[in-house]
Amino acid sequence: MKKYRYNKFLLVICIITLFAFFSETSYASINIVTTKAYQKWSDQTQEEKDDSIEPIPFTTNLRTSIKRSTLNQELKVLANELPEKYDLRDDITIKVKDQQNTNQCWTFSTTSIFETTIAKTKGKSLLFSPRHIEYATSRTFLNGINNKGYNREIDSGGNVYIGFNYSTAGNGPVLEADMPFENNKNKINLSEIQNKTVATKLEEYRIFPSIEKKITNNVIEYSNGAIKGTESTYTEEDVNNIRTLIKNHIMNYGAVSAYNYMGDKAQYFNTEKVNNGKANGYAYYCNDSSIVPNHAVTIVGWDDTYSADNFNDNCKPKNNGAYIALNSYGQSLFNNGYFYISYDDVLVENQMLGITKTEDVDYDNIYQYDEFGQSYQIQLLEHTNNTNLTSAYVANVYTKNKEVEGKKEYLNEISISVADTSNVEIFANVENDDKTKMVKVASPGILETGYYTIKLSTPIKITGKKFVVGAKYTNQEGVVIPVECNLSANGGNTGYWDVVTGEEGQSFLSADGTEWADLSEELKESNVCVKAFTTYEEEQLDQEIKVENINLNKNKLEMTEEECTNLEVVFNPSNVTNKNVKWTTEDSNIVSVDERGNIKAIKEGKTIIIATSEDGNKIAKCEVVVKNKQSSDDDIYYEDNKAQMNVGQQNKHQEEIEINGNSLDQTIAKSIIPYAGNNTIIIITIVVIMGIGIYTYIKIKKYKDVR
Repeated sequence: MKKYRYNKFLLVICIITLFAFFSETSYASINIVTTKAYQKWSDQTQEEKDDSIEPIPFTTNLRTSIKRSTLNQELKVLANELPEKYDLRDDITIKVKDQQNTNQCWTFSTTSIFETTIAKTKGKSLLFSPRHIEYATSRTFLNGINNKGYNREIDSGGNVYIGFNYSTAGNGPVLEADMPFENNKNKINLSEIQNKTVATKLEEYRIFPSIEKKITNNVIEYSNGAIKGTESTYTEEDVNNIRTLIKNHIMNYGAVSAYNYMGDKAQYFNTEKVNNGKANGYAYYCNDSSIVPNHAVTIVGWDDTYSADNFNDNCKPKNNGAYIALNSYGQSLFNNGYFYISYDDVLVENQMLGITKTEDVDYDNIYQYDEFGQSYQIQLLEHTNNTNLTSAYVANVYTKNKEVEGKKEYLNEISISVADTSNVEIFANVENDDKTKMVKVASPGILETGYYTIKLSTPIKITGKKFVVGAKYTNQEGVVIPVECNLSANGGNTGYWDVVTGEEGQSFLSADGTEWADLSEELKESNVCVKAFTTYEEEQLDQEIKVENINLNKNKLEMTEEECTNLEVVFNPSNVTNKNVKWTTEDSNIVSVDERGNIKAIKEGKTIIIATSEDGNKIAKCEVVVKNKQSSDDDIYYEDNKAQMNVGQQNKHQEEIEINGNSLDQTIAKSIIPYAGNNTIIIITIVVIMGIGIYTYIKIKKYKDVR
């Protein structure tokens, strides 16, 4: 009897061991924590939420959101070059709009940013539709649900970040003439927002470092607004550096977004004071950090000399200086539609965004799982020593759209989000869904926090029913991965991203490009932020379209040692049958180039990059000048073991990835992505235990039979 009880206990141990093994390799508990601003917004009633601005669910940090060389060197020079005063209206024409009785300030700000950027960078005057942004991002319509809408209803508030991601998803913007403004909040039919012509393509936008302010007895404390225990405090110099970034953007690219409080707090405004006999219009300053912003404005300039004495005596900022804000209440209010916001204002610099690049719509399809845009970022840690993982891969597997008769499909561009500044490499496999067979197709280099669209050197024909696109992020201080995450599904605060979905087999993470883990096993209803842009071309069955000539998008290229980039080949005619190109360099000691056109600067000097078409041997050249690297600040974004062209051939790391809550700007509970190689010993152990269990069971059975 003793023997029987002991052996039965062994069987129980075997079962427990199996359960523990499978538990470790599947789901783990997830705890989403966002920012102070997001938690403050979440604590409101639903009615209050509908009348306020939902913050971006993550924060950005000065130190990690810009290049180290920019932070340590370039900003100091740039700060001295910027004027004390600047106003976009001196360079371009800006339309003052009126949202009237609607709650659509954020859509008006979004369109104003688009309009000023295009006017500033391209010299074009366009007007975009705030109403289309409002409705196309809403959920419930008269005749059904808008599957592209966020978890928000018509006229229930929003933010400019939603407006940007509505655009990167290919849903807009559309021209004002295609959906004119109406002063109502009426629900409409889905058909009224569909089949609209997208007027421009948002290629890049910038997320500026967050500045959270707490004012006590006229003393200002600055931080990045992360939750307690993970926040980064800022010095006055840090804050001035962030303002330098914002000002430089306004001068070169156009307006940026900002938020404030328009409500029953009259003490925040001043309309009576005059300066040298001239009315200053509205001067606005809020010093209450408990306030949740409820209004979006557009920053079009600044005045460092704007006196603190211009503000209300009962609510006066400590320092001089103010931003020039475009409002959306029409020209009859404020100073012809504009007013000043103090630099000291607690809300204005918390979440600013700006557009850096737009282009004409040049694609036929977008393959994407992150249609609602990045809403979270995860820090990756090595499980063995709990240190930050310094490089990581992400990938999305897509199923090719149904073949269009008589046409072939080409991969032209891949877009990504960047959570923390990293060196970025772009990969693809157009033949099948094997992630280990991806090859490097573009080298955009060091990218700062924001959204980027990377054009490939030459279009790549998609030949498989499934294909993979991905990216590698490198940062020696730790890699942070941007994801579109359903926060509430993972235990976080509810908000606009509650409608986000993600499925098994879509998004993957890897430490080395060889062993991959499905993101859905770690984060529910989530995907990594990688999109693929493709075009169709007519299949020439009866004739071959020959190459007449080729050009490169640049004739001269300046680089710094260790910098990476790629050039774009332009074919004439554009629909040539054979788009294969051979890349060479006249001096590989100065610049290297691979078969996909990925260029890397090796050492100081001058050489020529040559592209030769396979068809016709047509040649295009670009002079490359490599400058000596002045400092080692940006070495943090490179790794000693350089990436091979084929991901699957890279040296395999024998660490597990751990997603952990101890990152600077966000937290997420411990969750392990297993590697098959690391589980071998465990599997053998389990097999041995199972063998013992089975053997014991047979012995027990035999013993009972004998009895």
